[in-house]
Amino acid sequence: MVNTKCLTPVIMRFLFLLFYILLISCSAYRDLNSNISINTYQAKNKYGFPSLVIKCYDFDTKNKRSAIPAYVTVNDIVFKPKIENDSIKETVIKPERDSKLDIEISYIGKRTIVIKNFRIMAKDSIILDVYLTDSNEVLY
Repeated sequence: MVNTKCLTPVIMRFLFLLFYILLISCSAYRDLNSNISINTYQAKNKYGFPSLVIKCYDFDTKNKRSAIPAYVTVNDIVFKPKIENDSIKETVIKPERDSKLDIEISYIGKRTIVIKNFRIMAKDSIILDVYLTDSNEVLY
């Protein structure tokens, strides 16, 4: 005959270990934006007015640097893409000194990129190279 008092702690430990492994595997950190690349270059501007330049590219043609006409929203102000002579121009923004910006970059068929609390200081000149990936959403 088997002693059930000895088996109960073993079963409880096994169940606890199983539950712990399940919990750890479900809460593992997964970066959803691992295929989005944002490069920032910073240089000091001698006039004291900050500038932010946003260049949007297609992630699939990253090596070819094919620009796409993405819409940029900064603090709820929408900047339309500029197209001149079949060439897509970058979006240039002149924010106030020492400001926090909420930036959203979107294009049809691409995942929207959201950057919260982006700080830009006086005399900063920042260029964001943003690579947009394909979206899984259905277009109607």
